[in-house]
Amino acid sequence: MKYLCYCLAAGWLIVSTVGNAQSGVPAKKLIAEFRIDGAKEEFTNVFQILPQSNGDVTTFSSEETFARLYSAKGALKKKFMRKGAGPGEVKNVGSVGMLADSIWVFDYELRRISLFEPNGSFLRSWQMKPPGAWRDASPERKYFLSIAPAALLPNNVAIGRTSTAASALASGEVTTRPILRMSWEGIVSGVVNDMPVAARAMMVRMGDAVSYGQQPFDNSPASGVSPDGTQIVIVDMKSPGKEPFVFVTRISPKGDTLSRSKVPFTPDPVTSRTIDSTVNAETVQRKRPETESQFRASLYVAPYWPPVVTVLVANDGASWLLMHARDGSKHWMVVSPQGKPTAAVEVPKNVRIMRIDRGIWGTELDTDDVPSVVRYKVSN
Repeated sequence: MKYLCYCLAAGWLIVSTVGNAQSGVPAKKLIAEFRIDGAKEEFTNVFQILPQSNGDVTTFSSEETFARLYSAKGALKKKFMRKGAGPGEVKNVGSVGMLADSIWVFDYELRRISLFEPNGSFLRSWQMKPPGAWRDASPERKYFLSIAPAALLPNNVAIGRTSTAASALASGEVTTRPILRMSWEGIVSGVVNDMPVAARAMMVRMGDAVSYGQQPFDNSPASGVSPDGTQIVIVDMKSPGKEPFVFVTRISPKGDTLSRSKVPFTPDPVTSRTIDSTVNAETVQRKRPETESQFRASLYVAPYWPPVVTVLVANDGASWLLMHARDGSKHWMVVSPQGKPTAAVEVPKNVRIMRIDRGIWGTELDTDDVPSVVRYKVSN
């Protein structure tokens, strides 16, 4: 039996309040103040943007093994990294980030972190070690396939995340998605937070194969880590009773709670019609109508669509929550470090906000779906 693996334009942007529950939150404007033209640079799929203290910015594409370094004026200074297994080379880029002004790149195939100077010159690399005793301390943890860094802090401290065997998520043998405190080499020293898994992964048999997939209505907690790794925000979407709010909890790398608050949202109920259309879409996508009953049986149904899609965190602890919208529109709720909603921002569907660090960074697709790199600022 075969098993498939499942892991986890310049100017003004239109801004509005986000749903009725947030009608008292002021609307803010995003102004594009810096742009790297994607058509000119022949960008493909930009998945991360790293700004530096001197104004330079590094971009990464999932379809390129090299990184691009741009000046504060948007001029290409150099390309660095190349495909391979030697010093300064990568095979498959996973997570990336900044350690002070140095650039780190995690290669999930080589299980290696490479460190580069701000100008892109290679400094050194080290191998990630197996989780060791931490993984062996619990029966559930044996299903955590690997650990990847989410942020590197000074003094050999890192924040890490796990990937999990799909079969264990579907069977219920794994019930948490832990955020870990570890060394730069991946040696786990503690669990920052054990986020519960609300929904088992979907499991559907297709002939001799078993397919695993993400639950469309999974309301497990969402989380984000600040670029410098000092702030972690967890959004618990399982609010008690019928009250339309989520818990937003800010914690330190040691797991200490720094703030906890309620943020309201406008619930979008999961109706029987929604369930039917979701099952039909899954069946049509796989071109296997005989699997409809299995999809339906494997489907996890929450009372309403998960209200928060993405969590981005700034170094000061402020968080940006991308709220659910069935029509694909992008409504962001900005929450202060103390947990108070401070702004409601709606951006066009072709804009993807991906980093809050020395500005609001994202990509903007043109009519040919070519992404430009843009930095925004918030204005009244």
